Amino acid sequence: FRHFCAGEDRHDMKPVIEMLQKNNIGPILDYAAENDSADSSESAAGLQGIFSQPPFNQPARVYDYKSEEECDRHVSIFQECIHSVHDVSPVGFSALKVTALGNPELLERMSTMIVEVKNLFAKFQPENGSGGLISREEFAQCYRQHFHVDDNHLEAVIESLDPNDTGVVDFISFAEMLTPYNLPSFTFKCKSIGPLARVTPSSDEIVLR
Repeated sequence: FRHFCAGEDRHDMKPVIEMLQKNNIGPILDYAAENDSADSSESAAGLQGIFSQPPFNQPARVYDYKSEEECDRHVSIFQECIHSVHDVSPVGFSALKVTALGNPELLERMSTMIVEVKNLFAKFQPENGSGGLISREEFAQCYRQHFHVDDNHLEAVIESLDPNDTGVVDFISFAEMLTPYNLPSFTFKCKSIGPLARVTPSSDEIVLR
């Protein structure tokens, strides 16, 4: 334990970290925890979530998502780790495994959503357009091609994307508009079901924020 572990909390770790830093050794802090082996049923349940021989072209290990309650407990642990790193090494940083904070399938869909928002904006841009900018007229024309929309709604969308009346819509404003929370109100007006509509979160998933 003493060889591998700096301590059980920030108070135990601080003198060890200071000693290493004085010897020009930059420590890397990792949080490690084990389930109580006495709870065999819980351990067995955990093992059921790991597949040692997954399907072809899959990660070596696949973990089952269990519950939002478990993810919430992970959030508390991560927050404590961040505070501990700050206390023992103010210039340090924390590496967090995002897949421990939510359903991996939902996280994967949100990653796909980010890509598809970018792809949709690219469809709005003319072939000879300047990077990241679309004129109001071009945006309105493309928006009508992809969405069922009336003039009042379209005008409101463009005004929200170009509040300073610059005459152009930029990608940053476009991406900020199509957040997971706002996306359903747009994709339900799609003229066809495309990749962005398919990764749109449901109302139940949005509550999980």
